[in-house]
Amino acid sequence: MRANRAVGGLIVLLVAGLALNCVGDSTTAGQDAAADVDLTGTESHPCFANGTCDQGLECISQVCVNLDGGSDGATDSAINDASDAGADVAFDFACSAPCSGGKVCCGTIDTTGSFPGCSVTTASSVCALGSACTSSILTLSCGVNAVRFCTQAADCTESGDGSAETSYDHCCTLNGFKPPSDAGFPTHACMSQTFASGSGATCVTGGD
Repeated sequence: MRANRAVGGLIVLLVAGLALNCVGDSTTAGQDAAADVDLTGTESHPCFANGTCDQGLECISQVCVNLDGGSDGATDSAINDASDAGADVAFDFACSAPCSGGKVCCGTIDTTGSFPGCSVTTASSVCALGSACTSSILTLSCGVNAVRFCTQAADCTESGDGSAETSYDHCCTLNGFKPPSDAGFPTHACMSQTFASGSGATCVTGGD
């Protein structure tokens, strides 16, 4: 009788061990499958090799960003994250002035150094809806800037709260930045009166 009980107990232990091994193997397989998922081309992940992303996303500094949807704050964050991630990427300008279809030329400029001699490390631009492109130029300092490139004062329509610091309604020269001369860098961007004055920028007639 005792021998039968011992054999029965051994069988129970073996079955339990096999069950645990199966669960472990299943969990490991699931983790391996998740690790193999390719996120290239999806939001906040690297662009495809040809510089494109999944439908509805734009490639900025080799990172896929949603410029046509979401709140301005979320868009600003995405643009800044893309600029940070692409710090060693060459200049990539898809536009240098307002685009067709009512879109604006939305860009990022990442700089280092001391204002007003900020050195540009990477910069890019893409056509986007105005509601998804909020200018944010650092005042009298270097770092990551979100800009709207322009050719005339009428291109700059961000009124902010009406103050000289938040109204990006001047189309002026980018005097605060020093990009390489051969980068094809746009010459004008919408900026506030405070930034224009502090950088010694020359504004297009009608923007003052």
